[in-house]
Amino acid sequence: MVERTPFSPKDVVITRTVARFGNTSYQIAAISSVSVQRQESVNRSFLSTALLLIIAILVIGYFEWASWIQVGIAGAVIVVITIILISGFPIRTATLVLTTASGETRALTSRDIAGVEQVKLLIEDAFTARGQPT
Repeated sequence: MVERTPFSPKDVVITRTVARFGNTSYQIAAISSVSVQRQESVNRSFLSTALLLIIAILVIGYFEWASWIQVGIAGAVIVVITIILISGFPIRTATLVLTTASGETRALTSRDIAGVEQVKLLIEDAFTARGQPT
């Protein structure tokens, strides 16, 4: 019985005996537990855009196309908007962690959190099918 996951069929395949992630395979019998760790990180595209806008504002002030008061106000607005966007739109990822006799292994990391949770459930189903505790 081969069960496919939401990821590409070449990337992740879970069967009753094997969990394959790309070119790496793990025997289901060798996995003692499976968990999902979630992380949030800063969206760097907002930071780089804000940096470019601040540089542009400083160039405008340097060439006196606008007063320094206007430059300061524009810079403050850019910083406030950047902080709002960074806190409102973080990059969320999930990592599937397999625990084996040799330690923990981060088998899969993806921004598709539901997909990683689905892979975890499939591995737990394989545990059940083999009669192992989850």
